[in-house]
Amino acid sequence: MNDPDTLHLYVYCKNNPINYVDPSGHKYSPKKAADYGYKYGVHPNPKYREYTRDEGGDCTNFVSQCVHAGGKKMNRPRGPLTPKTDGVSIYWYAIKTNGSWSISVPWRSVIKFYSYWKWHGAKTIVKNKFSDIEKKFKIGDIVQLHRANKWYHSVIISRKINGEYRYAGHTNNHSKNPVKKLKDNSDKWRIIRIQ
Repeated sequence: MNDPDTLHLYVYCKNNPINYVDPSGHKYSPKKAADYGYKYGVHPNPKYREYTRDEGGDCTNFVSQCVHAGGKKMNRPRGPLTPKTDGVSIYWYAIKTNGSWSISVPWRSVIKFYSYWKWHGAKTIVKNKFSDIEKKFKIGDIVQLHRANKWYHSVIISRKINGEYRYAGHTNNHSKNPVKKLKDNSDKWRIIRIQ
């Protein structure tokens, strides 16, 4: 009964689908995602695998954890997890079985994460000027950075302190960096707003 995909949606929203009510908390929460980012931005959650810089960094693995903490269910194949299923872009998961991790490409890749969530209904906003994208930020937004013809980094907007948005991220671990730091060394930014 705790799996939202198994619920009868008409009854689930108290027979009022027009004014959708979510009394059990199965709906996605950007705030919960942001809170996870703030909590584990500096000190990674030991329940998950952490990628080193030599492995390409941990940024998108971390924002996937945030999204999962916000209420998005992992999407995995029905059969056994293998390196082949890990490489398929239609799944999104990080699962440890018998001491070994199976992690899908969209869970850990900047580009594949974007494609997966865009396909699953996320709103996306892309801007060439930082001042334009900064005006669009909301708590819980995933922000990706671009330079040299490549999307290369993912962070989450974790807080608003004294009127200024802050972000959390991994590779260089932090939980409340000022968003102005996202301007450096990038020529384009995109928001992935998961709903």
